[in-house]
Amino acid sequence: MNKPDMNRRTLLAAGLGMGAAAALPTRLLAAENLVVATFPGTWNEAHSKVLAPYFKKRTGASVTQTIKLAHDQVSMLAAAGGNPPFDVAIFDDPQVLDAVKQGLIVEYPKSKSPNFKDLLTEYQDPWGPKISMQVIGIGYNPKRISTPPTSWEDLLNPKYKGRVGLTALNSQLGIAFLVELNRVNGGTVDNFDPAFKALKALLPNVGAIGANLGAYATLWQQEEIDIAPYNFNFVQTLKGKGVPVELAIPKTGAVGWRTSFHLVKGAKAPESGRAIHRLQPGRGSPDGTRAGALQRDPDQRQGPSDRRDHARARQDARGPRKDPRRRLGKGESAARRADRAVQPRDLEVGGESHPEGHRLRESTMAGRTANQHPEWQLALPLGAFFVLFFIAPLAVLAVWSFYTAPETHTLTLAQYARFLGDRFTLGILWNTLWLGFQSTLVCLVFGYPLAWLALRLTPRWQAVLLFVVILPILTSVVVRTFAWIVILGSQGVINKSLMAIGLIDTPLRLLYTETGVIMVLAQVQLPLMVLPIMATLTRVDRNLFDASASLGGGAWRTFWKVTLPLSMPGVIAGCILVYAACVTAFVTQTLIGGARLIYMPLYIYQQATGANDWPFAAAMSVVFMVAVLFVVYLLNLLGRTGKGQIYG
Repeated sequence: MNKPDMNRRTLLAAGLGMGAAAALPTRLLAAENLVVATFPGTWNEAHSKVLAPYFKKRTGASVTQTIKLAHDQVSMLAAAGGNPPFDVAIFDDPQVLDAVKQGLIVEYPKSKSPNFKDLLTEYQDPWGPKISMQVIGIGYNPKRISTPPTSWEDLLNPKYKGRVGLTALNSQLGIAFLVELNRVNGGTVDNFDPAFKALKALLPNVGAIGANLGAYATLWQQEEIDIAPYNFNFVQTLKGKGVPVELAIPKTGAVGWRTSFHLVKGAKAPESGRAIHRLQPGRGSPDGTRAGALQRDPDQRQGPSDRRDHARARQDARGPRKDPRRRLGKGESAARRADRAVQPRDLEVGGESHPEGHRLRESTMAGRTANQHPEWQLALPLGAFFVLFFIAPLAVLAVWSFYTAPETHTLTLAQYARFLGDRFTLGILWNTLWLGFQSTLVCLVFGYPLAWLALRLTPRWQAVLLFVVILPILTSVVVRTFAWIVILGSQGVINKSLMAIGLIDTPLRLLYTETGVIMVLAQVQLPLMVLPIMATLTRVDRNLFDASASLGGGAWRTFWKVTLPLSMPGVIAGCILVYAACVTAFVTQTLIGGARLIYMPLYIYQQATGANDWPFAAAMSVVFMVAVLFVVYLLNLLGRTGKGQIYG
């Protein structure tokens, strides 16, 4: 990392980005969907508002963004094994070296980019054009620090004790800060002891450390820190959201690193990938935008015990039996009889009047009051827990969804209008709901036969089958998902087996596809479908099957007319459980789908931690929850309708 010469020409290049606005073909592979990795913050905003719309207008190709930091992009490309989850990567200088070493990117075709020669010489990298210089300085809260800091030494000022912030030192921002701290304290490339010595002296002033850039931004939003190393990009993002933060350049100079666009090796849309580099606003850009990249069946036959239960219920409904020893007065009202029942003189023990009748009366009334609603007393702790840890957070989330920013408490519907007016966001919502439907259907197709088979096995084999079915629930979701990555990869178990027996010549693309996501979700959520269906089938009277056979019904007719209708409560319950679990399966959707497939849980996470847009993330969460609840309501309605048709 080098300290740049921050002259007027370089600052202009850093501020505007280092592309040129060359003419593009009128139509470029209109059917392509270009997946571009980008950084959070103003990078993502510039891509969404400037680059992606203009690119689609000029080429006809759509741009899908995945918000990832540079080192995360390298990790994803390395794990993809020739099946990259995105077509264009955006790296900082250190990540470029790693990507070239691992063969993750290809050399940039300068001959096909007529504006490449217009870039500044230091930005003409053979692996991809440098598009920006990110500048690191000292971020500070102007509300609490009236005089801007002028030196990194200001971080050591005792008056900032507990108010200095740091980010993880393995992040690009953390590394840049450590390098600059080493330089200003007399360190060299081979000697970083001065940096760590200065860092140790700084620790008493450190009030919080952000584990990642999203958490770091949250510290600024909540005003947990007042001064910290930060870069120009994120400062502008937070300022746009109303956060009190400014950037000061130390008198010793600013540290910076260059950012570049790269074509990923094995990209699905290489032509569009080359074209997007030519859309970067150039030095003469007029706008100056910096753009980076289960109940009893009512008709079930009653046994003797059931009939006794119903007889007792009917007797209870009629009230207590009359005591033959007591004769009530003729015409005596019910109220008077009730009053007499609790008078002390009428309370007898062993046939004699009890001298402490009034105490017995009080005791009887107290016991009656205490036991009047025992179920509510038992449910009260659980209800309090539910309200405190479920209803209250949802209420906070709902309130946040009406804010324009967490700091401005003005209520507005702007976030919902933004969601409902964005076709891209609505498309993600639809894709997520459709994913849940497909996964639920697959679980039903495989789960019902398994539940039917389990009931016809011996107890020993039934236990074995159930253990195999519920095994995914007993396994960590992360371990389970990474195991599926090994299975579905281009060199995974499935592809190697199919190629070994000669069914395919080239590996199937299963990882980072919707098919792969559905396969994994179906396997993981299968127990939620099998167990409710089994519970329902066990309560079906076997005599009904004999009755159907005696009336001429075959196996299939018995299944459609008897078994399936009676098992519908279990089917509906299983579908509801599986659907809700599939649409909210964040880890599985993210790791198996990759950046190419974006579903609501991942998109909400990106907006909250990547783009740091908590109000919009809250609004998306509310809309997503309402949509899922509506689907659950439809499933319940379907179950009730089916039940009416079967039994009514």
